Amino acid sequence: MKEDANNPVSTSQKLHEQTALIAWKELQRFFAQGVVMWVDEDCDLVEIGTFIVDDQAKKIEALMASSKLAAVSNVQAKNWFERDASLWSLVVAPFVLVQEGPQENAQPKN
Repeated sequence: MKEDANNPVSTSQKLHEQTALIAWKELQRFFAQGVVMWVDEDCDLVEIGTFIVDDQAKKIEALMASSKLAAVSNVQAKNWFERDASLWSLVVAPFVLVQEGPQENAQPKN
């Protein structure tokens, strides 16, 4: 969606357009850098990305405290590698958010 004065694009819309289904094997180098964050499948990937972009620290801390947002563990990474998994991803600097979910003809939960 193109942004103009009459039709401003929200952060949420911009982030939604940037989500993509990607093979875990293509994300491994980011995992090695420690920047990949897992998002629980019950959460809205784009909404969490918006929290990060908008620097909503209290919401992010609450998600982390409730284990809805976390750094990807070695066990998770190994499992995704062995399954040759594809994950929904969203880059919100400095992080890459990933989320498991339906793989075929689907969009990330939002």
